[in-house]
Amino acid sequence: MKCFYHASDMDGWCSAAIVAKYTNNYNKEDYIGIDYNSRKMANIDISTIGDKETIYISDLSFTDETIHVLDALIRKCGSDNIIWNDHHKSSIDLCNKFVYLKNIKGIRSSNNSGAFLTRTS
Repeated sequence: MKCFYHASDMDGWCSAAIVAKYTNNYNKEDYIGIDYNSRKMANIDISTIGDKETIYISDLSFTDETIHVLDALIRKCGSDNIIWNDHHKSSIDLCNKFVYLKNIKGIRSSNNSGAFLTRTS
């Protein structure tokens, strides 16, 4: 299990904490905080992720510039093993543009915070 979360605000931290409680996994190495600097987002290292490993993406959005990272996660883990909860407009727009992203479990909705969506799914 790995959890990618938005590390620049408390919504992302709370989302990751909800994942930790839900999975009972408090291993710091399994939690990867990301900011929205395009270079950092574009260079997410997925080499430590095992094939078919469960991935949580909490309060973290992707764009046309960073969709390649999400595609790499799908190829490595399969969309059935990814749970993506996000409230950012860019994620919702991306899912509307690339319909295959709607196969990823989780909630992409602007109606609530990332932490609320993580708790709900």
